[in-house]
Amino acid sequence: MTIFAIIQPNHSPSIQCLSHSWYSAVDMQFFLISPLLVLLLIRKRWLGMSLMLIILFGSILITAILTYINSYPAVPYFNNQVELNTLNSYYKHVYIKPYCRIGPYMIGLLLAYGMMTTRRDVRLSRNALIAGWIFTASATFGIVMCMLPANNGLIPAKFAAAMYSSLSRNLFTMGLAWITFVSITDQGGCVQTLFSLRFWIPLSRLAYCAYLINPIIIAIFYGSRNQTFEYTPYLLLYFTISNIIVTYLASLLIALFIEYPLITISKIFLKR
Repeated sequence: MTIFAIIQPNHSPSIQCLSHSWYSAVDMQFFLISPLLVLLLIRKRWLGMSLMLIILFGSILITAILTYINSYPAVPYFNNQVELNTLNSYYKHVYIKPYCRIGPYMIGLLLAYGMMTTRRDVRLSRNALIAGWIFTASATFGIVMCMLPANNGLIPAKFAAAMYSSLSRNLFTMGLAWITFVSITDQGGCVQTLFSLRFWIPLSRLAYCAYLINPIIIAIFYGSRNQTFEYTPYLLLYFTISNIIVTYLASLLIALFIEYPLITISKIFLKR
C-alpha cells in the first residue's frame, strides 16, 4: 500500500493534480513571508528573532494540541490499527497545514541569519563537537527509527503521539542545521567531506523534478502489479535503489525538456 492509499484528504481527490505537491504551495507561503521576517531581523534584530521564535514554538504548540485533542496519530502509520477516517482528518487538519509545518523553515532562517552575521572561523571545543554530533545522530536517525514499532502495530499513547508530531520535524531540522553549521565552519570531518563531493551537484540540480516524479513512479510500479509481494530486507533494498535510479533518469528528461528551457525563457524576459 502506498501513501496515496492511506492519506487521501476528506475533500474530493479529483481536485488534486499531484497529491504530494501540497508542500509546494506551503513552501511558497513561507517564501512570501520570509522577506518581511528577514527585513525585521536586519532593522530590529531582537524583535525579528523574538517573532521567529514565537512562530516556531507556536507551531509546535498548535501541532501538539491538535494531535492530542483529536487523538491523531504521530505520523501516517503503515498499518491497520488506526481508522482511515482518522488518518484522513490528521492529513487534512495537521499534516498539510502551513502553521504545523513552518517550524523547520524558521530554524533554517535563523541558521542562515546567524551564519551571515558571524565569522566563519568560529571554533568549537571538542566536547561541544561531540555533544553536537550525539544530538544530531539522535535527532536524525532516532526520529526516523523510533516509529518502526508504530508501523508494526504498537501505537504510541496520545501524549507521545502529540510530542512526536509536534517535535520530530523540528528536531530533525536542527540536526541538519548542525551539519550545515559545522560544514560551513570547516569542522564537519568525514561528514563534511562526504557532502562536499562534486557527485552531489548534478543530483541536487534534479532534486525538484525528483520530488515531483518520485511518488508517481512508485505508484505506477505498485499499481501495475497483479499480485502481492513477500517483503524481505533484500527486496526492499532492491526496490529502493531501483526507484532512485528510475526517478533520477526521469527527472533528467523532465529537466532537459521542460524545467531548464522554461528557466532559460524566463531569464530572457527578465533581462529585458
